[in-house]
Amino acid sequence: MKRIYAILIISIFLIKANYSQDLIPYVEFGKKETGSALINQITGELHPHFEKTYGYKDSYGKIMIKPKFRFVREFSDGVAIVKDGNKFGVINQKGKWLVLPTYSSISDFDNGIAIAYFREKYHRTGKYGIIDKDDNIIVDFIYDDISMFTDKVAVVRKGIRYNLIDRKGNCLLDWKEYDYIETGNNGLILVKKWNQFGFIDQNGNEIIELKFDYAEPFINGLALVKIGDRFGYIDKEGNKFIEPVFNYASSFKNKNAIVSLNGKYGLLNVSGKYTLDTIYDKISPFTDEIALIKKGDKFGFVNIDGNFITKIEFEGATGFVHNKAKVKQGDIYYYIDEKGNKINDYLFEDASAFYAYWAVVKLDGKYFVMDTLNSLRAFEPSFNLLMVDELPMIKYYDKLISLESFLFRTILPKTSFNVTKINNYDTLKCRIVINENGKLEDYQIVSKSNFEEIDNNVNKMFEDFPTGNMPAVKDGYKVKSECIFSYYTDPYR
Repeated sequence: MKRIYAILIISIFLIKANYSQDLIPYVEFGKKETGSALINQITGELHPHFEKTYGYKDSYGKIMIKPKFRFVREFSDGVAIVKDGNKFGVINQKGKWLVLPTYSSISDFDNGIAIAYFREKYHRTGKYGIIDKDDNIIVDFIYDDISMFTDKVAVVRKGIRYNLIDRKGNCLLDWKEYDYIETGNNGLILVKKWNQFGFIDQNGNEIIELKFDYAEPFINGLALVKIGDRFGYIDKEGNKFIEPVFNYASSFKNKNAIVSLNGKYGLLNVSGKYTLDTIYDKISPFTDEIALIKKGDKFGFVNIDGNFITKIEFEGATGFVHNKAKVKQGDIYYYIDEKGNKINDYLFEDASAFYAYWAVVKLDGKYFVMDTLNSLRAFEPSFNLLMVDELPMIKYYDKLISLESFLFRTILPKTSFNVTKINNYDTLKCRIVINENGKLEDYQIVSKSNFEEIDNNVNKMFEDFPTGNMPAVKDGYKVKSECIFSYYTDPYR
């Protein structure tokens, strides 16, 4: 009888242990408005958007931790990272704080430690450090960046200088030794000095001489390198495994890499043999393990193993996002899945690529947003939609300036619309036209707010506007586009 009781007690204990760890995040909507609104997908009416809080339930739906957080992650090793107000902290399965919410970000824990970012109030930037689950500081908050640990080392950066640290925070190199450091997955670490690339081990010993004009970390035992103006691949001993003969090459993804020879593209496997011969006009980088491929004026798709999932038959197409890609046949647009099948019966008059969790489409003369579940949200825009797949990228005064259409400023990720509050930033907005060659063609001031410094020099600013920027892309081709150029200052500047 005592043995039966003992078994029952142990069983109950194990059930409780498993039960306590099976906590699932959930969201609850409150009654307080956020100042934003949702648009009804049928009527187009605005509806207030209410605050939402997150908590945890068990697998039976019982609330175990009341919803009081702005954001939560799943539990792992008995702890979860949550956001309280504007700061992140760590709780246990009883909802008790292990790490108080004082950090601007916290990475997932790895072997009991996590990278945290701390910024003091009213300071524009902060510093990175490393903490454990009890909020002990393992590495001081003195770094501008820290990478995730690869085996026993991580890369840290102070300004323009890089170093390696171990899991106790000890620096392993001289700060002036290398200009750039990046870890890989084969135990060798990519380093750069005086524009020459090579590889060291985790103890800082040079394994492959710094003699390459460009290099990327090892993947599948091979590293992409550039010698002169040609790309090839080396093994872990530094031997030329695939001769540098290519005009362009990528690192291996799975067992294939994209290569270009004499203006034509193909796929090369890790044995140095062609999976696809170099006969194509373009192969774009893999997204969702599928690449967009072009031959002549037609587009198709190939998977990471080099197998075609569609014929090269489309007049326009975009890469995959959330396992969906836009294609064009004649004057009709639709979306396909990773098997090449249409995802619904809609045939659109115009359509954009997926951006985050949505795409813009035109059906029977009306505009809709289509989400990743293929449902449509109707709206009546009071502005001109910018129906391109990629917006131009403008670099001005050595920093990227916000370039956005009216659409990009009013749509939330996922499936809803957002009417945002007007912020207090000093802002200048100009509508600009970028032609298909990436050059500024025209501009017009849309709005300005206490922006005297720029306002007084607007003409000069656009006279100096750089040429040769990346233009917008539509259906695989560069096109003229009209965008909103935003330049702003904020309270921390």
